[in-house]
Amino acid sequence: MKNSSILKALFVITLTFISILGFSQTSKVDIVYLKDGSVIKGEILEIKIDEYVKIKTLCDNVWVFDNAQIVRIVKKNEKLPKKIDYTKTDFSGGMGDISIGFLIGNNFSDEGPGLNISATYNHEFKNNFSVGGGMGLTKIEKTYLPIFSEIRYTFLETKNSHYIYCKTGYSIVTNDYESYDHYRQNIIKSYGGIFINPGIGVTFKINESNSATVKIAYLYFEDKEDVKDYNNRKIERLNKYNRFEFKIGYTFR
Repeated sequence: MKNSSILKALFVITLTFISILGFSQTSKVDIVYLKDGSVIKGEILEIKIDEYVKIKTLCDNVWVFDNAQIVRIVKKNEKLPKKIDYTKTDFSGGMGDISIGFLIGNNFSDEGPGLNISATYNHEFKNNFSVGGGMGLTKIEKTYLPIFSEIRYTFLETKNSHYIYCKTGYSIVTNDYESYDHYRQNIIKSYGGIFINPGIGVTFKINESNSATVKIAYLYFEDKEDVKDYNNRKIERLNKYNRFEFKIGYTFR
């Protein structure tokens, strides 16, 4: 596939997902500053003078802090994700993610590590799960266009949040592929195939709406080919790829 075609595909993917943004609203928020440097935002449920403060965080966790731990408490306007009515189908509380990573593993290609770019948009629920989907671009011997669904679980939403995720879908070869492989057999057609991509990640919050991300994942995918051997006989061949993946990215709400 020519470089210009790859650039066009990247442009379309990026434009599609950046243009989908979650709505937000400004609300009064209680902010508790702790002596260890932590900042807790949410709604104060109870204050017991000379004893403790109970606060419900923005991700619906309830914390209790002794007065001795607290530096000060303030209330101010904050731009927050729009509250969602879960009795209705409301997809305004969304999260987008754009990532680029390298695939590490056995490869007959001389082109170096594989490249994997993905753009995802998920709907977030109150129980820390999010569900969505996306598409990407994978380059490993051939160039593929993966289309996938994703499920994600965030353990605790803090300044640096840890989460696990799994993408599943189908990778399509981006052009009519015809060439010789490393065995000098003629590949007359390549179809792509299923893929599974589980991983773990960490978000590093930049502000309330934006975060940087680092991910480590495993990628398995298949590619079915029609091949002609030395005697011009047609063979159906299934290639299976197993790769480790290191990714960096940007998350927005």
